[in-house]
Amino acid sequence: MSDNQSPVEVSIAPLSDVSYVRVMDYRKNTEFNQVAWQQWRDELDNELRQDHGWLTLIALTWLDSTPSPIAQFPGEWACDDGVVTVSVRSHDRVTLDGKPATGTIEIPLGADEFPRLEAGSRLAEIAPRRGRVCIRIRDNDATLRARFSAVPAWAYSDDWIIPVDFSLYDEPRTREIFTAQEGLINTMDFVGEATIELDETTYHLAVSGESDKPFVIFSDSTGTDQSSPWRNAPLQKRGDQWVIDFNYAQNFPAAYTPFGTCPKPVAENVLDVAIPAGHQRPREKFAD
Repeated sequence: MSDNQSPVEVSIAPLSDVSYVRVMDYRKNTEFNQVAWQQWRDELDNELRQDHGWLTLIALTWLDSTPSPIAQFPGEWACDDGVVTVSVRSHDRVTLDGKPATGTIEIPLGADEFPRLEAGSRLAEIAPRRGRVCIRIRDNDATLRARFSAVPAWAYSDDWIIPVDFSLYDEPRTREIFTAQEGLINTMDFVGEATIELDETTYHLAVSGESDKPFVIFSDSTGTDQSSPWRNAPLQKRGDQWVIDFNYAQNFPAAYTPFGTCPKPVAENVLDVAIPAGHQRPREKFAD
């Protein structure tokens, strides 16, 4: 994924839903304890509440070469030959980088940053995904954002800090992965392998992220009534020992909204054991 390190700031650069992964900024904290863990929870909750954050998604539309209306935002949209076009009229009240926009706007997909297209409280996010492009609409007045309280979590426990043998690949390995969007297959780089023993079973987990900020995307048998279908958890080096701290297992945006394109775990990261640690299933989710 194009991995912006800020998990929630909505720059209008091409976004990837893995940019939401928080790989333990608290490693600079020498104490990995419940205080730091609660701080992590509070900060993620606050990030979810931010303007045009993940709780504000209200629509997703895939573009093709035929100019057409999209859900929840004005204009006629199309994508052809690496350029997104949108045609708007004055009564649509669309702004382009804060200024009133009319006519046809052309947006090259190769741009470092996309222009900011807004209509009232809504923001149109251009999201390229492996040769396809979708437009996601973020609305600061979204019901989910207003209803959100906090992400529930299991109580912190040292029992879920699990030692692993972590080996880096010589070079990152790119693999195809399934995503939260039905039919959307993306690619992801893996930097190494973490060998872990859980419930007398050894797993060899594919590790994502960067060599100094690794994480695993996993699913477990906790059950969807208690947990999201899949989560991510950081690898941390404590002294000479690498560990996975499942207390920091984090939901992806797709746990809250059907408009995420978040990566699903690869086959070897599907665990036949329950991990009752970290984030639980959200209490509040998107509803039509």
